[in-house]
Amino acid sequence: MDERHAGTPKRRPHLSFGSRAPVPPVQKPSGSEKSESLDSLVLFDRGLDLFSSGRMDEAVELWKKAVDIEPQFAAAWSGLANVAEIRGHYEEALGYYERALSADRTSAECWFNIGNLYDARGDYQKAEAAFRRAVELRPELCEAWNNLGNVMTHLGRFEEAVRCYSMCLEMKPGFADVWFNAGNTWVEAGNYEEAVRCYRQAIQGASDPYRVWYNLGFTYGRMEDFASAAECYQAAANLNPGDYEVWYNLGNAFLELSASQEALDCYQKALSLNEVDPEVWNNLGNAHADLRAHEQAIHCFKKAIELDASSHAAWNNLGNVYEELGQWEEAVDCYARAIELADRRASYLLNRAMALAKLERFAEAREDLMKAVERNASLTALLPAITDLDRMRREGWLDGIVPSRRSSSHPSGHHPESR
Repeated sequence: MDERHAGTPKRRPHLSFGSRAPVPPVQKPSGSEKSESLDSLVLFDRGLDLFSSGRMDEAVELWKKAVDIEPQFAAAWSGLANVAEIRGHYEEALGYYERALSADRTSAECWFNIGNLYDARGDYQKAEAAFRRAVELRPELCEAWNNLGNVMTHLGRFEEAVRCYSMCLEMKPGFADVWFNAGNTWVEAGNYEEAVRCYRQAIQGASDPYRVWYNLGFTYGRMEDFASAAECYQAAANLNPGDYEVWYNLGNAFLELSASQEALDCYQKALSLNEVDPEVWNNLGNAHADLRAHEQAIHCFKKAIELDASSHAAWNNLGNVYEELGQWEEAVDCYARAIELADRRASYLLNRAMALAKLERFAEAREDLMKAVERNASLTALLPAITDLDRMRREGWLDGIVPSRRSSSHPSGHHPESR
């Protein structure tokens, strides 16, 4: 019995929202646009043909000539902006879109693309204003509602985000990316049941079901439904077996289900893809410790520490193994390092107190117990032990009251730590 410290689900759900909708293709100006000269229109049309065939440099050259002839040619400015955005030149694209708006401030598509640019650089207030203008001009522009919902999520305005997604889904009920985005928003809001419902809808039509299964597994983990989490992570792993993080998370789910051998297999698969992640080594050590493979567990915890000397979880876990082996001095040394790194965490103080008691260093053990109680009021049941630690140890009373002490990087049942 021990407190476990495993790793957080890596790393978070895939909150890169499913549809920051792409830049709409360059459009020919409508027949109502009378101001463009014949020469500029010809240049624009030739540029559009080149753009459609992927010859963007030549298209840009012609569109620049078009705006030289007709500076108020909104469609040509938008074409230049499209190319700049596709190439990742966001500031340049923003300048072109502003020129397009100076010619035509009623272009919903232009406002939409400006919103995308502000969103991409994290300026969410300006992105919100642009997307709101887009949906005012064209309420049927579903992608703008979706992207406005993404921005609302980034701003922590979850109810508004859900309303935006709902507007889009009323128009396109099968828009899988929007269901995915709504699921992400519900995760951020802590409403995991609604997140599951949305992800289940997203799976039905997702072009990239891997990330939906992954996030669904993450959400079930938050709900402590580890059997369902394992099923989802397994589905994700089947779709993308080269992602070590999904194997890590699948291992975490198996560890929670006490399926230690299955967890061990997953962690080894993760390490075959990325051998330098200390959390994976830590959790592999936990799986070995569950299987009483103490030497292998020690190797894994030491490897985790080698990769990250500040890993209090691995130091604590290493102490646990030494304690199970009756190597009390080594256990005390490891717990001391964990306590130092974790700002005197109560659970680590308890672990060291038990090891100190085994060494009959009762004064030090009593001091650790007192500090643990001070840091965690729920441990006040230990107060009687502090007054007569030796007698309580002899009678086995402490063994019954101290929770299990294995630390993992995922919540584990006794003294849960982040895993």
